[in-house]
Amino acid sequence: MGRREQARQDKERRIREAALTLFLEKGYEQTTTKEIAEAADVATGTLFLYVQDKPELLALIFQERISAAVDKAFARLPGHRPLIDQLLHVFGALFDVYRPMPDLAREFVKAQFFVRGGKMFDESTRFRDSFQARMIPLFEAEQAAGRLGTDYPAPFVARMAFSLYFNALSAWLHGAADFKTARTSLLRSFLEIQMRGLAPVRKGNPS
Repeated sequence: MGRREQARQDKERRIREAALTLFLEKGYEQTTTKEIAEAADVATGTLFLYVQDKPELLALIFQERISAAVDKAFARLPGHRPLIDQLLHVFGALFDVYRPMPDLAREFVKAQFFVRGGKMFDESTRFRDSFQARMIPLFEAEQAAGRLGTDYPAPFVARMAFSLYFNALSAWLHGAADFKTARTSLLRSFLEIQMRGLAPVRKGNPS
């Protein structure tokens, strides 16, 4: 790695750490980009070479954590367990990224999913597509084994499962359920209903 790239990564790290510290101390809305630049020891103009606004600062904080958590979850996937347990394993890894800082997680998720357009929205869309692509083989294996119906293609079923995860996550972030309930029993119930509805139709023997 050249010196220029090392310097770039060092500045990005300082910006990310300064933003996280100030967001936790002062709150997301109360923190200004000028304060973050000063805490990171960079010029405000330099800060905007790395991010366009505060939502992108949230992306700097969360995306690295999310990527590492997802890679680790799929690397340690309990393939010997039922499909729902495998899904709870990977979705639970996402829950665990957000758990230490729910207020920031709420802002991050809102910016990701509800503010259309812009760099952050595009990156979040790419993440969802990539994450769902990694789930598709799990559903294809269930279909091949006859434990899941084939009326709906695996990519569609994976998108549906992600939507159920998002609903459980939103229930926690907006106070409708506590963390443990949302991460385990609520998400499991959602997925069980989905799997039940997608179960293959068993034809009875002719009388």
